[in-house]
Amino acid sequence: NDYISSKHQPSGLDKKIKEDTKFISILQVPLIVKGEVIGLMHINKYGGMSRLNRSDVKFVELFCEQLAISVNNFTLYEEVEEQRNQAE
Repeated sequence: NDYISSKHQPSGLDKKIKEDTKFISILQVPLIVKGEVIGLMHINKYGGMSRLNRSDVKFVELFCEQLAISVNNFTLYEEVEEQRNQAE
């Protein structure tokens, strides 16, 4: 099995992309805040590069958790600023 993650089985589209491209690895990680997907991190490794390993995947998952929190905090900050500006 070429797929590291046991969380999700690859779709037919995932398999087709892998077959039709020179990608060595494809990784997609959702950015989730409070159970809601707010974005998607998509990473490809291709020709001549080593495949993504479990350590790479774990690093990206942890990075995406922090990124989702940062994006959410920025969104909340913008909302508060907008409300403050409207109140002035």
